[in-house]
Amino acid sequence: MKNKIILIDKLNLITFFISILFYKEKVIFFSITYSLTEKVYLNLLKILKKDFEFDIVDYDTNNEKFKQVISKTFAMTKLNTMGFDDTNIIQNFCRINLYYSLFKINEVEVFYKNKYDIKYVFINYINVLKNLNNLDKFHKKIKFYTWFNSRLNDLPDSSLDKKSLDKRIKDKVKWLLLILKVKLLFKESKYQIDTLYCSDRTYKSNEINNIYRNFDDTKDAFLNVVTNIIYFKNQEKSLYSLEIRSLYSYILYVIKHFFKYRSFFQKYKVVSLYEQFYIFKNMYFMNKLIRKNSIKIIFSVHETMPVTIISYVCSKSQSTISLSATWSLGYFPAFEAGFIKQADIYFLWGEFQQTIFSKSHDCSKYYIKNGYLGDFAVDYFKRTSKKYRNLNYIVLYDNVFYDDLFITQKQVYEFIKTTLEFCKKNDLKLIIKTKYEKTFKNYDNLKVLANKFKEIIIFEYGRADLTPVFNAKMAVGISNSSLVNIASCWGIPSILYDKYNLIDTDNISINCVVAKNIFELERQLNILYNDTKVCKVDCCSKVDSFVDGKALNRIYEYINKLKECRGTKEEKINYANKLYKLKYGKDKVIKNKKEIY
Repeated sequence: MKNKIILIDKLNLITFFISILFYKEKVIFFSITYSLTEKVYLNLLKILKKDFEFDIVDYDTNNEKFKQVISKTFAMTKLNTMGFDDTNIIQNFCRINLYYSLFKINEVEVFYKNKYDIKYVFINYINVLKNLNNLDKFHKKIKFYTWFNSRLNDLPDSSLDKKSLDKRIKDKVKWLLLILKVKLLFKESKYQIDTLYCSDRTYKSNEINNIYRNFDDTKDAFLNVVTNIIYFKNQEKSLYSLEIRSLYSYILYVIKHFFKYRSFFQKYKVVSLYEQFYIFKNMYFMNKLIRKNSIKIIFSVHETMPVTIISYVCSKSQSTISLSATWSLGYFPAFEAGFIKQADIYFLWGEFQQTIFSKSHDCSKYYIKNGYLGDFAVDYFKRTSKKYRNLNYIVLYDNVFYDDLFITQKQVYEFIKTTLEFCKKNDLKLIIKTKYEKTFKNYDNLKVLANKFKEIIIFEYGRADLTPVFNAKMAVGISNSSLVNIASCWGIPSILYDKYNLIDTDNISINCVVAKNIFELERQLNILYNDTKVCKVDCCSKVDSFVDGKALNRIYEYINKLKECRGTKEEKINYANKLYKLKYGKDKVIKNKKEIY
């Protein structure tokens, strides 16, 4: 018979005393932070002769467990959100947070339930299981403690580090500062805005940022969703500007919504006060922005909560039409939880993205297939790629393990290390197009790799930059890399490293292959490097329906048709849809049937 054990997430002051409290039972910690304080408590436990050990969650040697955790988490989330209204932004936000919260709990169950005879499990988090349905015996063994840091996992290689809910004590007062952080005015200007563009980028056009080339300085406005600054007629204005006389109605709106959803949030306990008031505040100001300025069209290109909120507000409007597009391909149809846009029109790359969105509780009314949003810059990328013409190289696109659900630091490390070793063996350079400079500075093992192979590494930091691929021997990426998928559509031999076997090969280009382990990665690198076959542009894949560099043309062509029609909101959309179908095919306009996973 197995001895009873106490399973604890990490060693800190609280769990040190828990370990002593259960002195007779063996304690197993399932994560390690390597911090100085952790080492102190570790030595104290040794002095006290406490029986303990570390058994770290390790997906990299248990690939199939990753799918098990995800599947179990989705099933549990679905079961407990059955009655949710998909058109309700607050309930959708709660659903996503619930998924992230249950992930770690199911991770522990999948890895340890059958391995040990567990007496209790201690996790530094809020009690997300309280009030949930269909809990099993294992869930009843889980005890939550919420002192100090309450992230699900502190590890730098944790795929959930950025996704975990932050419930520290200071956030219990931050919500009040959030509400009060408005710019009070005696009188607020009123504008007549034709089109409002929303993004985190500048609205000024150039060869690599031409998204807003139709921007009219005289009647269009731009909202930076990161700084919350509105630009109109060369003037800047805070989104949170408020006339003094409207202060009462604003506070009343926020408080009214707080009490309306109070019992709902108390039941699920996965949305902090700060997040609740963030949603309510933005709903109020987005509503005010649209109503006060008589905005006709909103075009957003950013996958964030403010854009989701403004799309949600527009969906309730009788006159304003919201359109959205995205730089990212998305994750995997079976595991998608993140998208909850509610645009009237969503511009998609192709069929693959349509499948992802339709299974992610997306409530947009129509999907318009128009191709990859950023392909307007392909000619520029091809011209500037000439600087690499005399270079023998591979281009690698990294994904950020500390901000991605499907990637760990170890997975990124082994992928990059294997590719670097292949390049060195074959006298190749490796251009690493990294998303963030800090990736190779803040993480020791990647920093060591960068120093060890510095003679063959060239770092590039351009945003959504395809420049290096057009003279490369091949492009390689990890997981469902958006840019590698697009590179393959443009005729670049490509490899996606899919350690957890999540990619459906029916959804990728014929120019792309999938490697499911290091040995397959090495083999595919050799095959593609020695292959003399010339890849051609693939406009028949499910990734991109066109691959012609004209996606943005089609978007503005559609927007112009909306502006031509003088009817109601619905009549304008029907008119633009009809003309788009006539020109590009009936399969390019899809009414969303809201298929749910």
